[in-house]
Amino acid sequence: MQAQLKEEEDRQEREYSAARSNQYDSEGAVRYRPEDFHFLKVLGKGSFGKVSTCRFIVVLLIWLIES
Repeated sequence: MQAQLKEEEDRQEREYSAARSNQYDSEGAVRYRPEDFHFLKVLGKGSFGKVSTCRFIVVLLIWLIES
């Protein structure tokens, strides 16, 4: 079971890397898009936008994003 999960994670990471291979800005830094994250929960809304918790697809880190 764990081997299957690892294979699936590796496959998803390869697909993601291939899709992002030319997604760099003029300085060579990777540009992230909303499609790169799974939005989990809205923490708050204000006059400038909203703050959400999200999970970065590749490494499964939890981030906060203001949009």
